[in-house]
Amino acid sequence: MHAHPTASPALLQCAGFMVLAIYFDAVLPDANGVHRPPWFFLLPGYWRRSGVSDAEDLLAIEEALHALGCVASKRVKHCAA
Repeated sequence: MHAHPTASPALLQCAGFMVLAIYFDAVLPDANGVHRPPWFFLLPGYWRRSGVSDAEDLLAIEEALHALGCVASKRVKHCAA
């Protein structure tokens, strides 16, 4: 039994929207204001959870924020935009 010719593009579109939903869920702040940087999937800790500690991930994020002109404290983050 063969799939309908329009099924393949529709499945690809659904997969693409699913990837976007997962990405925006991680990047956009939730009710507590918690979010990941837009480049979170480029950090080594995202791909190698077992070998990279959260402290190394936080250090990489803080270095990236510092490069963008943002100052991060324990409770408040300020960005010079």
